[in-house]
Amino acid sequence: MAVEYVILTNSDKGHRISGFAHSVVPSGDNAAGTPWSQALIEYLESTVSQVPSSVLPAGRQTELDSGSKYEWSFIVDVNAHETPATKQGEVEAELVELEPDILTKLQNRLQFWGKTGSV
Repeated sequence: MAVEYVILTNSDKGHRISGFAHSVVPSGDNAAGTPWSQALIEYLESTVSQVPSSVLPAGRQTELDSGSKYEWSFIVDVNAHETPATKQGEVEAELVELEPDILTKLQNRLQFWGKTGSV
């Protein structure tokens, strides 16, 4: 799965890069029979991106509103003395490594969202 991202800041010393990533929400339903995208929308209550609209990719807010994409923040430590291209490569490698865990935690959190019952 491709991780789409927007870098917003680089620390004053050039060793910490931060921004937001957007991941595809898994298809299918949770254990309660609620579609993952619906559970996400209801859980978040607001899907407004934290990324300024001036740099948010076209159509991304619609994807967030529909629950097809999940926005998460990141901070990646890099070597301040490396080239911008090398730093970008480090950020991308870190995001690829983080995404599966981010999505697993999201699914664990919303596994029973919408479940009802009586005893």
